[in-house]
Amino acid sequence: MENFFKWVADSALYTKDKLLKNNDYIWVTCVRETITEARRLIEKTEEEIVWENREKGYKTSGFKSLYGGIEQRWLLVFSEQAYL
Repeated sequence: MENFFKWVADSALYTKDKLLKNNDYIWVTCVRETITEARRLIEKTEEEIVWENREKGYKTSGFKSLYGGIEQRWLLVFSEQAYL
């Protein structure tokens, strides 16, 4: 089994010049809402998003992105508690 590094960072990592482009790394970070693609996602109507209901007032929806030339999986998270 190969040894993979896993990175968890705040949104400061998420810029085109800082993205971890090496495929040996797995990373998780928040996407900045100032990124056009992210802004378009959060501006979609409720009917345009396929939500998966989670526990305690949460729901999620997965999307694919090629931001910064890197194939990514994005997870849009909605919290009923935070929305109220």
